[in-house]
Amino acid sequence: MDFTNTGDPPPANEPDQTTGDIDNCLPTSDKWKVCFTLKVVEECETNLDCSVTMKTFSDGEIGINSSLACAYDQEEVLTASMVCCLNPGIEVIQDLTICSGDTLSFQPETNLLPPVTYSWTATADPFINGAVPATNANSFYQILTNEAAIPLKARYSISAETEGCETNVELFEVTVTPLPTCRISVSGPNIVCSGTPVTFNFESTGTPPFAIGLYRDNEFFANILSESNFLSIPIDPMFSGRFRVGTLRDASCDGQGTGFVNVTVKPINNSFIDTTICDGEAFVIGTEVFTESGTYTVTLDNAGENNCDSVVVLGLTVAPIITENIDEVICNGDTLFVLGQPYTESTDEVIEYTGPQGCPNYVNLHLEVIDTFSMDINQTICNGDTLEFGGILVYEEGIYSHTEEIRPGCYEETVLHLDLLPAIITNDVAIIGDNGANSGAILVEVVGGTPPFQFLWNTGATTESLFNIKHGQYSLTVTDFTGCDQVFTFIVPMISATNEAGASDLSIKLWPTVTTAGAKLQLFNTGTSSINLNGLTWWSMQGTNVTTPMAVSLAGGEMHILDVPETLGTGVYFVQAGFTDGSTSWTKIVITE
Repeated sequence: MDFTNTGDPPPANEPDQTTGDIDNCLPTSDKWKVCFTLKVVEECETNLDCSVTMKTFSDGEIGINSSLACAYDQEEVLTASMVCCLNPGIEVIQDLTICSGDTLSFQPETNLLPPVTYSWTATADPFINGAVPATNANSFYQILTNEAAIPLKARYSISAETEGCETNVELFEVTVTPLPTCRISVSGPNIVCSGTPVTFNFESTGTPPFAIGLYRDNEFFANILSESNFLSIPIDPMFSGRFRVGTLRDASCDGQGTGFVNVTVKPINNSFIDTTICDGEAFVIGTEVFTESGTYTVTLDNAGENNCDSVVVLGLTVAPIITENIDEVICNGDTLFVLGQPYTESTDEVIEYTGPQGCPNYVNLHLEVIDTFSMDINQTICNGDTLEFGGILVYEEGIYSHTEEIRPGCYEETVLHLDLLPAIITNDVAIIGDNGANSGAILVEVVGGTPPFQFLWNTGATTESLFNIKHGQYSLTVTDFTGCDQVFTFIVPMISATNEAGASDLSIKLWPTVTTAGAKLQLFNTGTSSINLNGLTWWSMQGTNVTTPMAVSLAGGEMHILDVPETLGTGVYFVQAGFTDGSTSWTKIVITE
């Protein structure tokens, strides 16, 4: 460091005194001068600043001891900054494409320390406006417009600089796309009837496709996509109005529409007809003929006063022609009124009258005037019942007649056709006596009547036959399908043996009396006379039976082996042995599992 204001060498014998080459720091007569040189290291980015501190006195001396001849000045600090300008650079700027009228504003990236300014030059194609150069700008800023119909370019050369440091230039281009336009027009008539389309034409400039917003009377109407620069499309305007292109965008930019078209929509005349015709009549609208009930819509081409179509909605009701048949028989002296008119004599005629809907209706009147009425009655009763008819009780099948004067000169004959339902009878009855151990049974077979039958014993049982009952009197009420019933009475005697007393002089025995279905059973002739059997019938307690036909002859004391039917379930069975002479014999057998 050099410090001087005269040609005298500065003191340099203390660490805080001035040192350096005084010849390189020339003095002036009016100023003190401090000259210093700082050495820059290789990595200047991390060693950019330095500072110099000095004390000065009025006599021009410097040092740490003040003299009596000078006043002490305050310490002054000099800060010197160094800027590193090692390989200055600016980012690569890609070529850009913008729409006409867009604003470009950005700060290119650089390795210079702030503050940084930018300078550029601009060269533009003809019809490009807004491409201007700049010096020491804080950022890149341009508003470019293209007045041509095709894309044009502006070319730029830009650099960045700071205190004593400047980058190389960076070249880039900006393509400015002109804004698309769309002109609207119509082909053919623009005055149409409601429902008739209008052919709209859209002639566009720009890059397809075009998204066109069609507006009617400044309100959005429809979106239209055009994939070429010219589009002709039929559109139903629905209502009258002024149509224009309200919004427009091509493949890159938003644009604007030009022109407008006025469309007038004339209304279609609508009318409603609700009417009724008679069956067989027709209703005609134009060339349409209607003969059936329904709702119809008919369009009459160009039939309206404004030369538009006329639409007629027809609600048609076809009223039927009503024909009523009256067949009446009255007594002599009586009167029949038809449509308010009296009739007292026999007649066969057709009466025509107008119905409530104005259509002709008819009455076919067949009237017979007689002295005596005849009425047939068909009646069916149960066998044994009686029916009162004409003051008498009848109970046999036949035809019965009764005549009565219901008013002077007018008689009524009633003819009764009486039928009797079949009588309920028993075809076969077998009674087994009780040996004192409630071993009695009543086996009944009911025929006649109208099956199926319902059975009710005085014991409360509902089966056809009774088993395991004691001796005494029993009654059975049988009711058939038609509701007819018959009561039967039976007496079960008291006997002293298992076999039924008096049923037969022939005696047999079955052993064992407790067995199983399918087992072997021994049949003994316990008498002295020969017997001839033609079958065994196994009766259950529920009245069902299983019959085993056979032809067996046994001499007195002889035995025969037979099989118990395999179909028998467990329970008590009464086995009825049938002999060829028509007599029977009963034995009780128990079937176990």
